[in-house]
Amino acid sequence: MKKITFISTLVFVLAVQSCAKKDDKPVATTTQSSSKQNDSIQSDISQKNLSKNNNLLFDIEGLYQSKDNASCNMNLKLYYSEGKLKYDLKTDRQTLTDFATLTLNEKKDGYYITLKNIKWSENTGAVDSKGNAIDKNLDLPKDIQGSLDKYGITIQNYGNAMNSYEKFAECGLKYINLIKDVK
Repeated sequence: MKKITFISTLVFVLAVQSCAKKDDKPVATTTQSSSKQNDSIQSDISQKNLSKNNNLLFDIEGLYQSKDNASCNMNLKLYYSEGKLKYDLKTDRQTLTDFATLTLNEKKDGYYITLKNIKWSENTGAVDSKGNAIDKNLDLPKDIQGSLDKYGITIQNYGNAMNSYEKFAECGLKYINLIKDVK
């Protein structure tokens, strides 16, 4: 009985000590990770609202048009006004003008563009296995995001069975490809 108690106590003490040693290392790693995260957050913040005065990867001003006008007639003009990036958007159902922002993408070869104050057509959000919305009180988002490269802009227009949304009801395309007019 004394042997079992002694062995159990020894195993317990060794287990506690090994856990304590493992806890010491992650503290340093966590500090390093949080420092890297802060650097990443800072660089992301500094990349928002890139203006015409910044050294952009390519010229973004111009007219972007959908080449599939039968399914989606859309024109988007990007331009700078008073040092701020603006857009004019025209579809079959709406004409809008407002501000846009850019954020450098992960590969640093293009941007994520956000078109401000465009209300989505529909947003059910995440759905359960029966197709019912999990959150019944979702507000419609008011910004449209896409991927911008030197050739054009790609916007995912609607989701899937597990994440139901539609940004532009007037466009029947899953991905809206707006090609930059080169003159």
